Amino acid sequence: MADGESLTACAGVSVVKTHYPFARAYKISEDLCKEAKKFVKDERKQYGLDYFSAIDWHLAASGLLGSISEIRQREYQVNHGDKSWKLEMRPVRLQNNNREWRTWENFTQVVEEFKEGKDWKERQNKIMALREVLRKGSIEATQEFLRAYKLSHLPLFPESSGQSKQLAEGGWLSRKCGYFDAIEAMDFYIGLED
Repeated sequence: MADGESLTACAGVSVVKTHYPFARAYKISEDLCKEAKKFVKDERKQYGLDYFSAIDWHLAASGLLGSISEIRQREYQVNHGDKSWKLEMRPVRLQNNNREWRTWENFTQVVEEFKEGKDWKERQNKIMALREVLRKGSIEATQEFLRAYKLSHLPLFPESSGQSKQLAEGGWLSRKCGYFDAIEAMDFYIGLED
């Protein structure tokens, strides 16, 4: 750019079935883009960071009604007393950052591990069991799952995030789940060749 600043962008992606109402999918995408922009604004305010690109998405397997915030509150939030646990890690940064584990690279690495990793490949029942355990919103329930399946940890995030071990041993960080989005996206995600 002429002013020396790098370009950034935010995106909202709604993956829907072919007969899903277009106007509704478009509205969800707009709302998701607003969520990505809010994520950037909040991160900049909290950490004093430069602008960065972010993406948010929703996979609409059925005709869920309501705004994206209503859908997430109803479908992706677990309440324990006065605290809520969020199943989604979205939105995510498109660039890596050593302070933030919620990046596109980390997300895709976890999806790939579920699809191709030796402890997970072709073990759909185990992955679906993990999804149900994560719905409990409990680190203890996740650790019980790991013991039951004789696993030392869930798929690892890149170490650059600095929080890989905590996520892999409990599934959660700051009441946000690191694995539910990856499980949900497995059937839709197609990696790009290097």
